[in-house]
Amino acid sequence: MRKATIFIVVALLLTLCSAPVYASTPLLPHAFYGNVTINGSPARTGTTVEARGEGVLTGIAGNPITVTETGKYGGPGGLDPKLVVQGDIADEATITFYVNGKSTGETYPFDSGEVTELPLSVTTAAPPGPAPPRYYIDTNLFGIEASYRISDEGELQETIEATSEDGMLTMTIETGTIALLEDKRLSTLTAAIDPSPPEPPADCCIIGLAFDFGPEGATFDPGITFEYTYNPEALPEGVAEEDLVIAFYDAEAGEWVTCDCTCDPEANCITACVCHFTTFAIIAVPAELPPVVVSVPAAFAVSSLGVSPSEVAPSEEVTISVLVANTGGESGSYTVVLKIDGVKEVEETVTVAAGSSQTVSFSVTKEEAGSYTVTVDGLSDSFTVVPVVVPPEPAAFSVSYLSVSRLEVEPGETVTITVFVANTGGESGSYTVVLKIDGVKEAEETVTVAAGESQDVSFSVTREEAGRYTVAVDGLSGSFTVVALVKPPGINWAMIGGIIAGVIVVGLLIFFVLRRREY
Repeated sequence: MRKATIFIVVALLLTLCSAPVYASTPLLPHAFYGNVTINGSPARTGTTVEARGEGVLTGIAGNPITVTETGKYGGPGGLDPKLVVQGDIADEATITFYVNGKSTGETYPFDSGEVTELPLSVTTAAPPGPAPPRYYIDTNLFGIEASYRISDEGELQETIEATSEDGMLTMTIETGTIALLEDKRLSTLTAAIDPSPPEPPADCCIIGLAFDFGPEGATFDPGITFEYTYNPEALPEGVAEEDLVIAFYDAEAGEWVTCDCTCDPEANCITACVCHFTTFAIIAVPAELPPVVVSVPAAFAVSSLGVSPSEVAPSEEVTISVLVANTGGESGSYTVVLKIDGVKEVEETVTVAAGSSQTVSFSVTKEEAGSYTVTVDGLSDSFTVVPVVVPPEPAAFSVSYLSVSRLEVEPGETVTITVFVANTGGESGSYTVVLKIDGVKEAEETVTVAAGESQDVSFSVTREEAGRYTVAVDGLSGSFTVVALVKPPGINWAMIGGIIAGVIVVGLLIFFVLRRREY
């Protein structure tokens, strides 16, 4: 009886020790996406975003991730890339995020299987950029030195005004005037009394002082203003105020040439608009000698901006035209510059005769939809590129991320099989997910998924028979195993009864044999 008891105890211990061991279920990753900025500006493409933390795998696909669209890392769509945090990570473990290797200070608790939108920003010290160049025009006007701002194109950034030492001449160059010398910005400007001016024409005389302006060959657009003041009492005998003119000396022709000027006898001043520099003076011209009128240089006016058509499809041609008129007295050339949204698009130089006009046309195309502002010489208009309406793509589905909740189970225990269904099309649609086990249809479920969205679909199954079962969903496969429990062998009561009966029989035989010998 003692041996039977020992056998039962050993069988129980073997049964307990042989209990099935279940494999641990691997953790699903935690994915992130969102906006990313550096120093307050959207991060450029090529920027790296990385997640770090205890147990987090780095240097693998999905961590770090590279910015492929300015200001964004990853995306919300089912097929968009994401920053994937995976590894041997404890639940709620702190994840820290880095941009280009610099910590953002942003943290987030690890949550297996979640997809989280998380904006990231980082501040870095940027070296100061170079200061834009500044240009000046150095002047010495009637003995007074000064400097004035001028652009690289020769446009004055401030007004220059100077008066001669005797107070008889005032020169004014307005802001915005283009001051050039041999087609380059003017760097110096001088004005001084000419102590020995060229002799005036016969029967003419110079009134007051002559002034020399330099550098010779400097040009101004628009012209600068000269205002000469004279003393009527100092005029030579026989010279009337209406006989006074402002004249300049033409060194190449070797003669004085009168300017187109205005005399105001009441204010005792003469005003002229001058477009170049040389020696200037007031000259008294006798009435019988008509003054030589200087031809007015070419001057241009741009008008009648037209845009046709005002609405176009992408890549469709738009015609932009303006009317260029030469209001001056000489033929000349003018460059018409077309700007779109403030950026130079194209230019064309035309030659227009004095008093004539010419239409200048440009043809442009734009690919991107939107409104475009057209500017030509201060005139502005606009046109709109209307997007081509493309019907949305029909719903299209992809199935991924097959997971099996438990790799080993006992008979009758539940196994959950999950897949990720994404709609990559342009419209909402329905899709039927079919689960097969060992090639035989087990279950199906139809889900409706919006365009660009995704959804988890799960099935719960059980099996009674021990063995390995292959799971398949849309070409994805996995497996689980049903493990049979090992039962201890039962007690053979028949054999034990037979043994006991045999022992009794043997005992009785021995008893009767011994008893017989006594008699």
